[in-house]
Amino acid sequence: MKGACWMNNQNFCTINYQKISKNYRIFSEQLTLLLVLEGTITIEDEGELSHLTKGQLYCLNLNHLVIIQADSLSNSSVVFLQINPMFFNAQLPDFLTVKFIIPITDANYDQQQAITKLTNLFVDLLINEFSFQETRAIKQLILLESIILALTEHFKIESHFISLHSDNFQTKEIIQFINQHYQKGLTVKQIAEEFFLSEATLSKTFKKETGSYLSKYLKKLQITRSINELLYSDLTIEQIALNVGFNSAKIYREQFKLLFHMSPTEYREQHIHKKKTDNVITKSINNKPKELISVLYQLAHKENQVRQPEELHQLTKHLNISTIKPIRSKKTNEIIVHLEYLSDLNKAHIQAELLELLDQQTLTTISCFDFFPELPISYRLAKNAHLNSFPAFEELDTALSFLTKHQIKLMVQFNLSNFNEQTLMLYSEIFNYIINRWGKTFLTHISINVQSVTLANIETYQQFYQQIRYAFPDIRFGVKLPISDPYDNELAKININNFLKQLAGNFQFLSYSADSNYIFKQSTDIRDGIVEAHHYLTNKTNWVKYRLSENDISCPLYLTEWNTLTGTTINYNGMFFRGALITKQLLVLEKLVEGYGFWLNLESHEHHNLQASINSIGLDLFHYHQNKRPAFFSLQLSNRLNGVVVKEDDFYIMTKKGQQFQVMIWNENYFDPHLSTELSFINSHILTLSLAIQDIFKGKYQVKQIDFNRESGALFYSYMDFKKTAHLDKETIDYIYAKNRPNLKVFDIEIDKSFNYSFSLDSNAVILLEFTPIAT
Repeated sequence: MKGACWMNNQNFCTINYQKISKNYRIFSEQLTLLLVLEGTITIEDEGELSHLTKGQLYCLNLNHLVIIQADSLSNSSVVFLQINPMFFNAQLPDFLTVKFIIPITDANYDQQQAITKLTNLFVDLLINEFSFQETRAIKQLILLESIILALTEHFKIESHFISLHSDNFQTKEIIQFINQHYQKGLTVKQIAEEFFLSEATLSKTFKKETGSYLSKYLKKLQITRSINELLYSDLTIEQIALNVGFNSAKIYREQFKLLFHMSPTEYREQHIHKKKTDNVITKSINNKPKELISVLYQLAHKENQVRQPEELHQLTKHLNISTIKPIRSKKTNEIIVHLEYLSDLNKAHIQAELLELLDQQTLTTISCFDFFPELPISYRLAKNAHLNSFPAFEELDTALSFLTKHQIKLMVQFNLSNFNEQTLMLYSEIFNYIINRWGKTFLTHISINVQSVTLANIETYQQFYQQIRYAFPDIRFGVKLPISDPYDNELAKININNFLKQLAGNFQFLSYSADSNYIFKQSTDIRDGIVEAHHYLTNKTNWVKYRLSENDISCPLYLTEWNTLTGTTINYNGMFFRGALITKQLLVLEKLVEGYGFWLNLESHEHHNLQASINSIGLDLFHYHQNKRPAFFSLQLSNRLNGVVVKEDDFYIMTKKGQQFQVMIWNENYFDPHLSTELSFINSHILTLSLAIQDIFKGKYQVKQIDFNRESGALFYSYMDFKKTAHLDKETIDYIYAKNRPNLKVFDIEIDKSFNYSFSLDSNAVILLEFTPIAT
């Protein structure tokens, strides 16, 4: 895995995870800290050997070539932190003239404490790379600067060869003068004149004190200082040579080759090539964030090691609401709930779940992917007996009566690949049956959303559309737009524009699907896609709406199937609590689409995917035993908001209806879902928030507080309490059902000028506060 920290569009550090299987060579073009994550390694650095085990640090100084070898009996992996020399030099001006010694042989207590502190800072920086909080970039900078400070305070020594016991202050002044003026093309003669010495005396003294000839030291310094511009600028070799004090590029090239055994151009090209190959080398562990984060937390919480609170980066936020104004009315969207078959409505537990949704006013349309799993026996008997009076579709009577009784619309998801004359006749017969049984007005509540329409079969769609609409003009037709995930490329734009033109307006609505989890199918580092995936549903919706606008199309748009980022297994999916992600997404979609869809329950969804040629994505509202999944509560809470929106931001919304106020706040965090099983990582995202509402309402109010978090409303966590139990009896199942809901707290309060309240929000938790005036 490889990551980079950025500042002002300037890469200031690189993080690179690397497995070590055999001799691994690295030339440290940047100062590099190495931390052993697994196993035992041996480092050969300028002829000296160091043996390191898990959790130990090593510092690779600038322009050192080292060989790393793994113990043959262990699986070894390390992480490199490479700090940009220009960034380091900005913090420590004499950076290029010093060295850092880690590890320290026979370290005393203070040095051991310093190494522990530096290791903690390093680990915190690595863990921060897995987070996408709004403070992430600030933490990066603070941690990196803290690492540089720790290195400078405890591990720095002079890199030139002046004896540590030398009392020759003039020699140190000479070196300082050279470091400050080397770019001016200094000569030995000019230096000697500056310090009132002869060239011979200066050279002899310098050689004695440093072990190096002055002319060689000067040339080496100029070459070393040129590395920054060589690697991090587009300057020509000629310009670089002049910038560091050489009179000609020819001399610069000669001196460079003497030091590095290659030309400046070859060095620059090798560095670029190395960057490219690094991506390939690290790809083998790109998709194992869980293993990495677990190791990092083990290192961060070593036995007998106490972490200070400030090192854990506790999250705090203050929200002050002092003014409000009407922004928009809270919109009520159409809520589409998918069943596999319409005949599933004959099942008692299906009706019970739908009635719960109706009770919460979170159901307007039932969607089915077919009317029944197979043609009813009654239909075949009626056909064989040639009796029009025979109840051919009696199997649908219960379902259709349920829809009529509760005034629920019906959307049929029709797969165009199933179109033929027999299907067309069957649909006509069903619609005629409905007219004869419930009246023609029933058809005004029916829509057909045609799926699998492409440019190749659009004529078939037109035939289906024309024949059904001619016979039953009250039925609305829609088309699911053929837009894959990901979608945003020029070819997708061209194809969808052509598709919309070919449809020629033969539809009354359009639909689409969106799945953020496409990033798990891509070969690139998943971290690169996390931010994009987080905003993917909104971005795709806006992209679709823009395509419709380009084609002068104005019609209802439905997001029938969708999903936020989730895990790739049941365990990760369950542990990755998404309450805030789903709730916020619903509040955003409210302003963009006419309606959105959910699957009623896991049973219907999974059974459909086993039978269907194309898997259906989507969020399930119920699990087994009518237990509610987090999507149910997200839908419930977002739909509970009503009235007029008077204040909103990225992490809260406030509404007003009459004298009642509602404030919903969420702690939205997006990261790789596979990290959700690392509780230390999840707990690091807990937010402490202080709320102040001033000069908005006054008097006595009853406050309802609804908390939706991992402990209240996350079904998987309720089941986790019984994970070691082989069997759950009815009492336990009933207990889980009763426990699995957001927590409710009610209290009365007298508000004078302000309401001040503090609370903690778990990662991706939601809190809703409702203020209702009390008559006195």
